[in-house]
Amino acid sequence: PKGLATAILCDGCGLNWRKYADLNARPTTREETALNAAVSTVSASAPIATKTRGTEKREGTPLTAPVAKKVKITSSASMKSTPPPVLPSVVPQYQCYSCYRDGPHGNVLKCKRCGVGLHAGVIGAVLEPDEVESWLCELCDNEKTMEYSVNTDCLLCARPGKELKYGRMYPAPDSFLRACKPTEGQGWVHVLCSVFIPEVQYSDASRLRIVEGISTVPEHRWTKRCYLCNNPGGAVIRCGNCPKEYHVSCAWRYGHKFGFEIQPVKSSRRDVTTMVTFKRETGAMNAVVCCKDHASYRRETFDICDVNEAGETALQVYTRTYKQAPTGQSHSLLRKAHRLDQLLQASHLDDAGSSFVERAPVIDHKCATCHTEYSPFFHQSPTDPDTWFCHRCHFVAQAAEKGGKIEKADVVMASV
Repeated sequence: PKGLATAILCDGCGLNWRKYADLNARPTTREETALNAAVSTVSASAPIATKTRGTEKREGTPLTAPVAKKVKITSSASMKSTPPPVLPSVVPQYQCYSCYRDGPHGNVLKCKRCGVGLHAGVIGAVLEPDEVESWLCELCDNEKTMEYSVNTDCLLCARPGKELKYGRMYPAPDSFLRACKPTEGQGWVHVLCSVFIPEVQYSDASRLRIVEGISTVPEHRWTKRCYLCNNPGGAVIRCGNCPKEYHVSCAWRYGHKFGFEIQPVKSSRRDVTTMVTFKRETGAMNAVVCCKDHASYRRETFDICDVNEAGETALQVYTRTYKQAPTGQSHSLLRKAHRLDQLLQASHLDDAGSSFVERAPVIDHKCATCHTEYSPFFHQSPTDPDTWFCHRCHFVAQAAEKGGKIEKADVVMASV
């Protein structure tokens, strides 16, 4: 055997070596078993100073057992110097008044002054991490800056009664209607009204500012009465499932369903239709409002605060795709003037009010003498109908025919 000084063993040692790998291990005899039982009986009544041979080892246990290591006991001073483990900080949760779900602070912003809580993605708030704690909603911030009107009534809703505003904050800070955005005319509109009325657009759709295009809302939206409040004034929208029409704010107060629906588009119309992809669904996105009576209808819509894989809400995707004004073409003031010009140049009713009369097309003239295109009035040549003269050249030609001289002041007076 390996590790032994001799290569020859007797039968007993050989069996012990093969079984236990120890020459000292041996089976106990009957006498030793009886002695061990007697010793255990005596030790139960009185302690024994010395140990017998039977209690020194067990069957099959080597005599050279490893010595147990002593456990080091740390002093109290060293224990005090060890810092306690740092627990992860708990992020506060706030409730969003749009979806009424809780979210971590940062995703759900809470106004420092009025206390309204809303998801940042549904109000167009883009903040730095150090600005989250001191965030103010648009209305509270305007009370400090006075940049826009102090009258916070929505321009797209019916005028609220005095009983709703007397002695309380308006709009109330416990509703999504507290979220308002300024308009190009320094007024205010609800975020819901500006999103769900299709004619309204934004100068910056990513931040939902500035609201423009209120003048393009068709007349029938202003003349219809709201089915819910029966008050005149304000722009109404139609239910997605029935012909009922109501204000957007009234629909929110009565608990109607707001959402965005993605409708599939035919392959023949995909080139002329603006499509989006949201949660693996591709098509044309529409903003719909349905009455509570149609809650049983199986119409799949995405909630306002639903988020896609990129972290954008459904409202953000809709406004970014369909609500952005063409800012690259002209300035905001020029776009406003262009919209008003379209209203003035639109077809108007004649005296009978039954037929439409269109304006004659404007023809660009050019003076045949000085070749200018700008004049208070162009005069047609009596000999050639295709020849035109500007106001000044016309009077100069008349004076030359009469053989007299015309002064510059006379030309100015003639133009007047």
